Amino acid sequence: MKITVLFLCVLTMVGCADRTQQLVLLSQTEEITSTEQPKVAVPKPAESQMTEVKQPTVKTAAKKITKPKKKVESTRYTIQVVALSYKSGLKGYADMLPSDQPLWSNMKKIDGLPWYTLLYGSFPSKQSASKKLNALPNIIKEQKPFIRSISSIKKSANPDMVKIN
Repeated sequence: MKITVLFLCVLTMVGCADRTQQLVLLSQTEEITSTEQPKVAVPKPAESQMTEVKQPTVKTAAKKITKPKKKVESTRYTIQVVALSYKSGLKGYADMLPSDQPLWSNMKKIDGLPWYTLLYGSFPSKQSASKKLNALPNIIKEQKPFIRSISSIKKSANPDMVKIN
């Protein structure tokens, strides 16, 4: 049914169409008028009005260049008190140590397993660390504590130093 209606519409249009073509030209004209703006004279500055402005000289103060201080801890020493495979055991050893020095725990992995070390003190030299090691309680000395440089700990694989006190 739709095809029939469509066919009839096409036939009607063809029958009504004339075989001549018309060319329709549209043209537009615009009228352009120009209006001149009045010119305004710009006054030239008189030479007497011009004055020379001298810029003040600025002297920069000499900056004191100081070399950045090395981190104190990297050249210092500590005592590794004990190394345990569980972190909770560090507290018992920490409680036995004198409280006059800072304490850190450091976690490192050995063969894929975590080990926790207890680090005691921050000393300026191996000699001062050695004196403090000799003054530790005997129960701590039984664990065979030893002196380490803080820089060697920080350079180790995956250092994780956490201050305890």
